[in-house]
Amino acid sequence: MASLPTNNIESARLMNERGSIWANVFFPVTDIRKNRQRWVRDWDKGIAKFYQGSPGNPYSGAVAVFCLQANQMQNVLCRKTLDSIDHQRLREFKEECQKLYNGVVSTLRISSNKPLFHEDQREWLSLVSLETRKDIICEGFEQAGCHSWTGHDARMLCPELDSNSLLKGHGKGLFDLYDQILELDGDGGLEKFKSVVVMSEWWRNAWANGTVLRATPEVNRFCYEFVTCLRAEYLIDFVINTIKVIANRCHGSNKGISADSFIADRVLWHLKPSAIQELQEEKYWNSRSALTCENCQRRPKDVGVKFKRCDRCKRTLNFDVRYCSSACQKADWPEHKAHCGVEKVSKNRKAYRPEYSYTVALQLQVKLQDLTSVNYILFSRRKYPVGYEVSYFDGDDDKSEVWWDSLATLLWDAEKPGLEIIAKCLVDAVDDDDVRSGITREDIIAQLAEEYEVDVGHMLEKLEAKLAMEDDVDRYKGMIIQPLHPDQDENAESDSDGLDVEESSSQYSSPAMQGPKSRQDRRCGYCYRTPDDLGDGTRFLACAACKKGLDLGFFYCSKGLIGVVIKSAAERWKIWAVVEIDEGMGAINHEDALWQSTYLIRD
Repeated sequence: MASLPTNNIESARLMNERGSIWANVFFPVTDIRKNRQRWVRDWDKGIAKFYQGSPGNPYSGAVAVFCLQANQMQNVLCRKTLDSIDHQRLREFKEECQKLYNGVVSTLRISSNKPLFHEDQREWLSLVSLETRKDIICEGFEQAGCHSWTGHDARMLCPELDSNSLLKGHGKGLFDLYDQILELDGDGGLEKFKSVVVMSEWWRNAWANGTVLRATPEVNRFCYEFVTCLRAEYLIDFVINTIKVIANRCHGSNKGISADSFIADRVLWHLKPSAIQELQEEKYWNSRSALTCENCQRRPKDVGVKFKRCDRCKRTLNFDVRYCSSACQKADWPEHKAHCGVEKVSKNRKAYRPEYSYTVALQLQVKLQDLTSVNYILFSRRKYPVGYEVSYFDGDDDKSEVWWDSLATLLWDAEKPGLEIIAKCLVDAVDDDDVRSGITREDIIAQLAEEYEVDVGHMLEKLEAKLAMEDDVDRYKGMIIQPLHPDQDENAESDSDGLDVEESSSQYSSPAMQGPKSRQDRRCGYCYRTPDDLGDGTRFLACAACKKGLDLGFFYCSKGLIGVVIKSAAERWKIWAVVEIDEGMGAINHEDALWQSTYLIRD
């Protein structure tokens, strides 16, 4: 009668379809192998059906759930008294619940030697797609049922684990549950958890003064305590399995990682918490819900209704002209009539509101362009999502103008015109990559597809074929790729030496900009790799000029890269490499340091 742990999905399915006293008996449940998300939703609906119970019927709701669950224990119910083996089983089950509880609290506080409740995991869950969040919830339910003695029937005992409630607020409901467990643990451990969460008002009603089962008071009490342990076990198992999934996906390897996890990692790497919050708040503006009614200029949130749109403009132009009501559409018809289905004209377009909803990847791109003032930013798809800026030289005014015109239109026109030009410029820049970024043509196509959600590869191939026919394959060449560095905040404070720059909360940030705490934490100022990444005993070299002249450490994985920086400093006033300062002194551009040192003579 003790719980039967198993990871066998087939066993869980059989318990659902053949051994379940609920699924496909009281309510229909989809086969878990066919559609796991629908399987979860079916259980949600079935549990909601029994949760409230029937008015005036004392044997419904929690009472009915307990009664049916306890009737599975016929080897106990058929007796009038319990023996020592029964009491031993119950003690062992309670001890097992204590161990599970200790494990979940330990996992909540620390996972793989990393603080689980570090803000990046909350933010990661809010940044990934709804499908990924649903998959995490599904995994938690599936694994919890596989570990329970009663299989997925144990979920009937936990109506508070509703998938919609857990997913609300981009996963906030799930983390609220984690927070509650940690808070209760600080107040009294397992006993507090039992009294508040396990012994909820709903579950206390299931006892019904011991009159539910046709058994002796001793057997009644035993069954109630045993089923209560089943409830606690399922709750804890669900929590610990969802925690593990989130921790593994957030801090796991890039191998087999989903596209939305790539994007979430990219955001966490490059933005501080305050900037991520700004990005979330800006999401409304960069979405269709920000489009106003053509007639009265109100937004959907102002009127609380779903907007209508002009069918002809959508069908012929793929263009949204929105109205809050039929009355507004009729009132605007005299003005809209001349343009309907012929050309893209609307008040929203004149206000440069995006005609399509920005993806998280595109929001990050726009955000970083605002913070760094560069043409575009490419991201490595290797172990770390390192950023590289891509820009035209100051002399390429004509090409630069074509770039900015294409990008400006791309960012607000739903047809996404000019994307193939943007892709061609970036691909040509990577072909002439002098900084060993490791970014490939396929990486650029994948990134642009994540940002704009279109088949970029096909568009790029058509443009390249056209340029080849015109014998003008170098038309968009000229962009250079360099490691990304932030613009300094004009209001930033510095110490007397002018070296320790305090970044604003919204300023671009990445782990590479943090001062290394040890030699193993150092990163190359060009390729961002650490000694551990190289793994061949490579010793990082410091720029001797800056070390001797300013006592600052700028580290590189090869001597040749130091020469590249010094040469660049002599030729230009700006350098594009992100560098580090030893002893955590803050961020300073390497070229600035070279200009200050006595080992560089200005031309």
